[in-house]
Amino acid sequence: MIKILFVDDDQNLLDGLKRGFYFDSKNWYTAYVNSGLNALDKLSKEPFDIVVTDVRMPEMNGVELLLKIRELYPNIVRIILSGFSDKETYKNALNVAHHYMSKPCKLEDLKSLFKKISTT
Repeated sequence: MIKILFVDDDQNLLDGLKRGFYFDSKNWYTAYVNSGLNALDKLSKEPFDIVVTDVRMPEMNGVELLLKIRELYPNIVRIILSGFSDKETYKNALNVAHHYMSKPCKLEDLKSLFKKISTT
């Protein structure tokens, strides 16, 4: 089973993802946190295969989070899911993320990406 950690400071988005993945619990385990610091705490307590994060978050942005994850947990697949697309941030994100998806994103597109990752 694939374990996926979603990180976003938008609780409505996290709630929507939680609803969207609820019926697929046989395919993957999902967890949801609202900050980079909470993500690092969660990762220190249980292993995950994939981390999906927003870029713009208070305290620690998604690029900083993924840099830390790459350093501490290099085998985790790192994905950015963000509506923020300034060129400099996008370039920095591509340096630390395996995949970049724009918000809004269809739930099926995310699930399709996770299926591809799970077969590689």
